[in-house]
Amino acid sequence: MAELIKIPTEKLKELTQKLARDLSAPTIDGKFIPADVYAAYSSGFVSDVEFIIGISADERRIYRAYVGDEIYKDFISKEMSIIFAYLDANYPGETQNVKNYIEEQKATLTDFEANEKVWAQYYALSLYRCAKKLADGGSKVHLLYWDVKPLIENLGSGTVDVLAAFLGNSDAAQIYGNLLNQNIAETLQNLFRKFENGDKLQLFNNELKGIGAVRWKEFPNALIVSEKAFRCEPIADKLSEINSLLKIFTE
Repeated sequence: MAELIKIPTEKLKELTQKLARDLSAPTIDGKFIPADVYAAYSSGFVSDVEFIIGISADERRIYRAYVGDEIYKDFISKEMSIIFAYLDANYPGETQNVKNYIEEQKATLTDFEANEKVWAQYYALSLYRCAKKLADGGSKVHLLYWDVKPLIENLGSGTVDVLAAFLGNSDAAQIYGNLLNQNIAETLQNLFRKFENGDKLQLFNNELKGIGAVRWKEFPNALIVSEKAFRCEPIADKLSEINSLLKIFTE
């Protein structure tokens, strides 16, 4: 962490943009990754590891800002094809329900925006599914839902803001337009340090400035971070309006 804090703001931005452009999902190769990651999680392959898993509201806008409109729209188109192929193969009865939902959204959104909305909810639920499989396999899981409104509306709120909060790098936050509430940033840093040290993820009133005591409960509850508050409560129904997808990822 000490080394990360020393990284200049522009370099941090350059590296995160590169990660966003080049990132790809793990591929089963039979050697380094011998099995489906979800199957490995649910069978207890990493049951001795404790996890923090983060889900950001509206994170897709950051990715769009990184790669540009043309690449982003092509990405959404390909991702929706993958989603429908997955639904057809595993939940054929739900494919049409999702398509019907997209058609309903087109009453107020463009075709692209309707598909983008579904992809964003599918992505959030995929992370929820990851948390569920890990918990099913015996791992201790803490879910973080980042719902801080960005100051630059067309950029969104997501990974960079969360990292900046954890690392205490206010310059990184400002370059993306989000001036974080300092109390919230300090509280997250304290929780992260406790996690790193193996302590209980709990803070008391005398450790905080302007925020009540926080106990970060385990999955399926999530620590929901908003502008001026933390709260721990169930998260699944906040991640999707689509009953079909919610059913698939929470069953």
